[in-house]
Amino acid sequence: MFLWLLKQVGLLFAILFFMNFFNPPKLGSTVAPLKGLKFIKGEACDVPNTKEGKVTVLELWATWCPPCVKSIPHLTEIAHKFGSDVTFVGVTQESDEAKVRAFVENMGAQMDYTVAIDLLGDSRMVAKDSGGMGIPHAIVINGKGVMVWAGHPMSGDFENAIREA
Repeated sequence: MFLWLLKQVGLLFAILFFMNFFNPPKLGSTVAPLKGLKFIKGEACDVPNTKEGKVTVLELWATWCPPCVKSIPHLTEIAHKFGSDVTFVGVTQESDEAKVRAFVENMGAQMDYTVAIDLLGDSRMVAKDSGGMGIPHAIVINGKGVMVWAGHPMSGDFENAIREA
């Protein structure tokens, strides 16, 4: 009896554990403002930028992530295409501000959009709600603060999602 109960409890934990990994994006949900951002590059702004009614692209990344580094010039190119109509913010959860600053400075014009460190971890919840399980991960939020797209920033439909937001 004890062994059967132990197996059932183990199965329950396994199901709950894997449900966390197979979290479908909650597109259409409102994104709460990220409050604990420390801006490293660019002007401080609201994320999402609902005060100005602008589309916001929130890109989650890290200095140690090769796919993130590879996607940075692509994000800059897209940010330049949309100009001031769209707010682009790259957010990292790394705690070493000096390391992030040095990385951003080293990237120079290749990383030509706003960059911030998430001091409170608010972006983790947004990532989870968007179905994000890794980085880089981009989230497109319309001018009303509603998540309309989430995925890899190198995805073929990323730019179109921004345009349609």
